[in-house]
Amino acid sequence: MDEMTNPDEEVIDQAAGAADDGQAGDSFDSGEVENNADDGEGQTGEEGAEGAEVDTEEVEIDGKRYAVPKELKDKILMHGDYTRKTQEVAEQRRVLEQEAQEFGHRQERIMSHMQEHAQLIAISEQLAQYDQINWQALNQEDPQQAQALFFQRQQLQEAQQQLGARLSQAEQQFALEKQQETAKRIEQGRAVLAKEIPGWNPEMAGKVRSFGVQVFGSEEAMSKSLDLADPRNIKMLHLARIGFEAQQKATQKPKPAPAKPVTKVSSGSNAVQKPPEKMTDAEWYRWRQSQKKS
Repeated sequence: MDEMTNPDEEVIDQAAGAADDGQAGDSFDSGEVENNADDGEGQTGEEGAEGAEVDTEEVEIDGKRYAVPKELKDKILMHGDYTRKTQEVAEQRRVLEQEAQEFGHRQERIMSHMQEHAQLIAISEQLAQYDQINWQALNQEDPQQAQALFFQRQQLQEAQQQLGARLSQAEQQFALEKQQETAKRIEQGRAVLAKEIPGWNPEMAGKVRSFGVQVFGSEEAMSKSLDLADPRNIKMLHLARIGFEAQQKATQKPKPAPAKPVTKVSSGSNAVQKPPEKMTDAEWYRWRQSQKKS
């Protein structure tokens, strides 16, 4: 009996195994349901995040417009403003440094020019002293000294010619540079006027210039009184012209309206001047008959 299998025990074991398998299956199914539920919640969260609308505003950067979150707009604009101001300060510094360098070079050239001019004056004074010498008498008394002084005089004359030519060339160069600088300032002034005065054009500039000549009496007097390359002076003339024209219009008397012609209407021996539209029917009839007879 011990070695033989009890049929009842086999049935019990099979039933227990089936129960265990069922519990395992139930546990697996529950896990799948929980996982699926978690996945569903994750998908719903992502869809909600994607579906949420973000409040945006447009900003312009380098000529292009972009839609950015509203809370970032002020920071972007602040950064752009800071960058622009930094660039403007750097450009102003570069211009000032360049102008300072050009001014330094110009001052050095002016000092050198003044020194050479002083040398030219000194040479001219020395030559004037040589002109006081009686060369014929000196040559008879001391030919060697006369020859030495004559040689020195020739050297001074050559130095005078060379120095004079160099100074003349420098003055021409200064004049050319001044013309170029004036033209540059005028061009820069035109850009300022075009930016600050609405509708500024050559025609308006001509009117302002004519007004300035009228005020100062002549072109020469205006040029001496005002630096026309400075846009501030042109703006002053422009505003003065506007005020002058406004005052002229305010004080100008309106022209009287032309008088309407009056038609003469004869009634018996008395002539009455009365327009046809103001006549009575009888008056108009008599006036009409008189017109036909005439």
